[in-house]
Amino acid sequence: MGLFGGSFGKGLLTGLAGGIERGVQGSIDRHMDDLSNSKKYMRERRNQEEARYRKDVKKYKETIEDLAAYVDTSNLPEGATPYDIAGAYFESTLGGSVREAEAAIVKFRDAKDKLGDAGAKIVFDKANTQGLGAEDIGRQYVDAIDFDFIKGGEQKGTGLFFKNVDIREKAAESVTMPVDEQMSAIERGKVEGLGTRGAFTTETEYAQQQELIELKINQARADYQKTLTEGDMKDAMSFNEYKGQIITRTQDILQGEYKIPVNENGEFDLKTASEQVDDLSAVYTDIVKLSTQQGVAAKGTLVDTKNLTQIVAKASLRGRDGNYVVGTQVPHKDTPLEIGNVYGLTNPSGKLEYNLYLGEDFGEGKFVPLYGQ
Repeated sequence: MGLFGGSFGKGLLTGLAGGIERGVQGSIDRHMDDLSNSKKYMRERRNQEEARYRKDVKKYKETIEDLAAYVDTSNLPEGATPYDIAGAYFESTLGGSVREAEAAIVKFRDAKDKLGDAGAKIVFDKANTQGLGAEDIGRQYVDAIDFDFIKGGEQKGTGLFFKNVDIREKAAESVTMPVDEQMSAIERGKVEGLGTRGAFTTETEYAQQQELIELKINQARADYQKTLTEGDMKDAMSFNEYKGQIITRTQDILQGEYKIPVNENGEFDLKTASEQVDDLSAVYTDIVKLSTQQGVAAKGTLVDTKNLTQIVAKASLRGRDGNYVVGTQVPHKDTPLEIGNVYGLTNPSGKLEYNLYLGEDFGEGKFVPLYGQ
């Protein structure tokens, strides 16, 4: 009888087989536990990394949006957005630093609160026309998703069958990873702004600007008064009468024709108006033009400084993009000037300045600068 013959040998073989089977199964179980733990580890790290990425994108996006609120959009290049300019300023002047941006925004806000919209602007000499949004620009400053961090270091399996298996690589095959193309940062350097800078209007400059407008208004009033006789003043409207006429015209056009609510002060929501009127600029230009012509037609009305001030203020309304809502044009020698139009004229310092035209009866004061330039 051989060594493993008989019942003893059979029992020994059965025991060996059972031990091997248990050893293999144990190795498999440990491998599956390692794999399961590795998947859990990766999911936690993936969630951490995605949360970090989203938080960073939000931080930079909001910074660009805050800066864009102060961009001078009066001569924005075709195809460019305020975010392009804000991004250029953020990169070239602030070095891509959120801390520097926060400090700049405080200065802009203080200047605007003290001096109005004209008090603080981000201006530029040249800027790329990327047409980017705030989030597009913000992403370029955010570190891309770190896939090595999510996977962690190499982890070899244990036991005879799995000692050469990289547990982390196997786990990564069944853990959903962020899409690299979507989460990676945009290549830096796509937002450029040569000469992009923050401009603050000083209190002295602001006072001079306001003084110039008041001077023009007083000059217009004085020159106009010279053309009037006492009898001409009989049709003049008081401040409240003229204000009522302007409000009524605004309500008739915006509320009557376009169903845009206009309150008792002639005010309306610019966002609603922009959405419901195909060419709000043209419609608002008619309101300003007709209201100005009515004030001129009712002789003596615009002798009142307050009446002149309120029609200039009406023409000076700015839209959500920072530009004047009223349409503007450049005078042409072959085209007669029209009362109530807003014309762009070059002032003595060489800057383009927008003026409400009142007519030749107003002499040297026939062009009155709009507010907020």
